[in-house]
Amino acid sequence: MAYLPAAVLALITVYLAYRLNRAWRIMRELADSVRTRETTLIERRPGYGIDRCAGELRLELNTLIAEARAVRDRDRDYLHQIETTLGSIREAVLILDESNYVRMANEAARQLLASDRELLGRRIESLLPSVAFLDYMKSVRGGNRKGNELVELARGGERLWFEVTGAVVKDAGGQHLCLFVLHDITKLKALENMRTEFVANVSHELRTPVTVIRGFTDTLLEEGDELSSEDR
Repeated sequence: MAYLPAAVLALITVYLAYRLNRAWRIMRELADSVRTRETTLIERRPGYGIDRCAGELRLELNTLIAEARAVRDRDRDYLHQIETTLGSIREAVLILDESNYVRMANEAARQLLASDRELLGRRIESLLPSVAFLDYMKSVRGGNRKGNELVELARGGERLWFEVTGAVVKDAGGQHLCLFVLHDITKLKALENMRTEFVANVSHELRTPVTVIRGFTDTLLEEGDELSSEDR
């Protein structure tokens, strides 16, 4: 076989380098498009070889990115509608994803948890470090719902009480989310404790005079005939 002239080899090398560099740039553009979720421009001319394949790949990627963007916008609008609806509810509402991260929280939840940071994206364990709540959450995820759960939480120098109700819901993507409604009953619990203490104190204060009166009554019943009228 005759050797190719050096000029032809140089042209072939330059051409191959150009095609490889173009292929690398196309792959880089497609990778950036997937990473940023932005559609890419499609060349009008069909081209051939790698240009044709790249054009078809661009078309498919643009379609997938547009569909993903539509789903993302739909989910965002859906969550915004839910958050707007729940914003007027006095009870605290939390929606957790499958990894126990806060997906959504209304204003009542932010005020109730008294968080100085954004609740979204934080794990519920750092916001509600309560064994009773975590056990209840596991039972809800497992389908063993048992109505309301009374949860106690220590925060600073005070103790908070919540009446929690939970349920499993699905989002538009089919992910299982947990919805929890927390009703703050700290004041009611304090009133209940005051009532219990009041009844205990009244019972204790009345025990002594009642005992004395009972003793006199027993004396009158047993020895009344033997007592003078003045003693009676």
